[in-house]
Amino acid sequence: MSAVPFTKYESTGNDFIVIDNRKGIISQALQSNRALWARACHRRYGIGADGVLFLHKKPKFNFEMIYLNADGAQVEMCGNGARALAHFAASLKLNRGKNSMQFFSSGVEYQVKLNQGPKKTWPSIAFPRPNSVDAISLKSFGYSGPHLYLNTGVPHTVFVLATLAELKNLDIVKAALPIRHSMLFPRGTNVNFMAIEGPKIHLRTFERGVEDETYSCGTGAVAAACFYRMLLATVSRVTLMTKGGPLLVTFSREIPWLSGPTRAVFKGMLSLTQLSE
Repeated sequence: MSAVPFTKYESTGNDFIVIDNRKGIISQALQSNRALWARACHRRYGIGADGVLFLHKKPKFNFEMIYLNADGAQVEMCGNGARALAHFAASLKLNRGKNSMQFFSSGVEYQVKLNQGPKKTWPSIAFPRPNSVDAISLKSFGYSGPHLYLNTGVPHTVFVLATLAELKNLDIVKAALPIRHSMLFPRGTNVNFMAIEGPKIHLRTFERGVEDETYSCGTGAVAAACFYRMLLATVSRVTLMTKGGPLLVTFSREIPWLSGPTRAVFKGMLSLTQLSE
């Protein structure tokens, strides 16, 4: 097939190319073509996106999610992408009239609640309890404030800065690159910097695979909220202010739920032939 339909989504500024692949219109070989999907995500030569989401069938689940970063590499999880794909799946009636769904991504089962948030339009995703917490020491990077390594589906380092002004003035690319490519992380890591302002967290994230700051990062928000909860154990609800808008992480029996706005922006046809040239 030379052209395939797609929907462009954004979740607090984290943007995605969404493709319904339930009928296998994209072969496994084509789906694994990193150069093609990196070009599709390019903001000058393609559609422009932080990643690509494929919706697949999966027995006993509402759907399966396959996620590619902007560099075309498949990774285990994307929180904002999962919310976008859940919204897309519900628009295709894959929820079968229910307010909940189950989906599968890289060997992990995830739960979805629909119709959440102030306008009852937000999908909310439950994450497994973070693992590998503090398995890697971050002291060598020279930050005196609290810091932590944890995995929320993908690896994250989180650094707490002293003030909001310090966070706003941070040259995040310069600060994040040595950490992103450190020998401590053979597969790389996402890098988060946060500042605490009362009940809110202000968060900036440098994403592996995008190789730049994104407007928002869902797995990064979960990582930051989990760290905040470790610092203040009584917290059960955390609002995170990102460049692209607010995200909310709530805790139910120690399980973090990520929610926030997501929407379809436009639809189109993606020319695979032209992208391959």
